[in-house]
Amino acid sequence: MQFPRLDEARISRYRFDAMKQLFDISDHARLPGRFVCLIRAAKAHLHA
Repeated sequence: MQFPRLDEARISRYRFDAMKQLFDISDHARLPGRFVCLIRAAKAHLHA
């Protein structure tokens, strides 16, 4: 089953927003250094 392009874009947009929100929250939380590094690496990858 194929979804229209618009719906696909909308879903990926929601997914991106949710991930961004998660990153923003985790930045302000006190996390183990290794986990913070992982998040920063993922962030850098997203913005690349």
